[in-house]
Amino acid sequence: AKKICEEYGGHLVTITSATESLALINGLQAHELDHQVWIGYTDEKTEGQWEWITGEKSAYTNWQPGEPNDDKQKEDHAILTTRLSAFVKAKYRWYDWGGDDVMYFILERESEID
Repeated sequence: AKKICEEYGGHLVTITSATESLALINGLQAHELDHQVWIGYTDEKTEGQWEWITGEKSAYTNWQPGEPNDDKQKEDHAILTTRLSAFVKAKYRWYDWGGDDVMYFILERESEID
């Protein structure tokens, strides 16, 4: 997902405020997406130090309570959930995730306004 986003001139989505989160959630609901979605939050460089892949700084998070938990020993990437399941207790929260699971992702491109 990261490589595909870069090939299209963008990056995995970053969510640095409650306002951005709500706008994204509204868009996902409007498209009735029922899946997990990769976002651009990772602790791949240093375990436990989560950062946006763009280097943006933000204190905003929307983790499900108990997350991130590194449950599978190597969960270095965040997903946003859009459906309930055995492990997902609340929609539109973040979970740490590992592996190369096939999931949807959200491409974000920065726009320049003159």
